[in-house]
Amino acid sequence: MWNYYREKDMKKFSICNKFIIYGIVWSTSYKYSKEFKNVNLWQYNVNDVVWISINWNRKWRLWLDYFKDEINKCINDWCIRFVIDNKFDRERSYNIWEIEIYNYLLLKWFKEIDNKWWMKLI
Repeated sequence: MWNYYREKDMKKFSICNKFIIYGIVWSTSYKYSKEFKNVNLWQYNVNDVVWISINWNRKWRLWLDYFKDEINKCINDWCIRFVIDNKFDRERSYNIWEIEIYNYLLLKWFKEIDNKWWMKLI
């Protein structure tokens, strides 16, 4: 059965080689954290493309501070490319914390490229 959200996630998955994925049990992010390899490694480099997937609009959702250290580790290891939801998907009411990541990447001097990924402005 076709699922828009699974398809958009698999497109992101296909261009990434590492993942920052956190989610409470039963969330899609949690399922991905068990399904994919190279998840939450805490080791990154300039060649990595890292997808950030965090469960959002749930009663027991995780907050940005919970995984911000890993994003910072990524940046400090010179990872310069991230993938998050595009503008259309991050502005849906369900993705209330996608805007948090969006703003955090802007704060860290990243810029959205082709409505697909984020690149560090060096």
